[in-house]
Amino acid sequence: MKRIWGLAAVTLAVVGCGTPASAGGETGAANSAAVSQGGANAATPAMPLVGHPAPDFALPKLTDGGVVRLSDLRKQGQVLVLNTWASWCGPCIDEMPVLVDASRRYQGKVQFVGINMTVEDSAADAKRFVETHHIPYLTLLDPQGAFLEGYHIVGTPTTFIVRPDGVISNSILGPVTKASLDAAIQRAMTKA
Repeated sequence: MKRIWGLAAVTLAVVGCGTPASAGGETGAANSAAVSQGGANAATPAMPLVGHPAPDFALPKLTDGGVVRLSDLRKQGQVLVLNTWASWCGPCIDEMPVLVDASRRYQGKVQFVGINMTVEDSAADAKRFVETHHIPYLTLLDPQGAFLEGYHIVGTPTTFIVRPDGVISNSILGPVTKASLDAAIQRAMTKA
């Protein structure tokens, strides 16, 4: 029995928490491989591909309900880190210190934006999560699942690195590490 729980914990840590989009039998690992190779599996929806424009979005802010679009964020001319999370997601909790630290280290050079999968969560829980984890950067809500659908999210956390020209330079399915996030940001900055 311990062996089964251990395997489940390792799988969750590597792939992340599931979403309704992953209920059709596709695995995050399979989709991640398709994305990292720059190709898509025709049998399953693929996340937006590396090297292609990031889909625009219009999502409400957690704090005041004002709406933010990707096109608004791009006006600052910086690399964007778009990180999806849910308050109940263990790997999301585990990666948050890495993201908070990176947002401070790259302050003024890279914009960090958290996107709560509110369609599977609640604004109240999202607000508590932001306060508990001292998230200093902009947090958006996805109450209708528009981001989840537009970006073909198959599990949370998922992180997209977007160059200033709006092209996705990297996507990370599952929790980021300092090394994986720094490498993805540096790659986007050198191609900016």
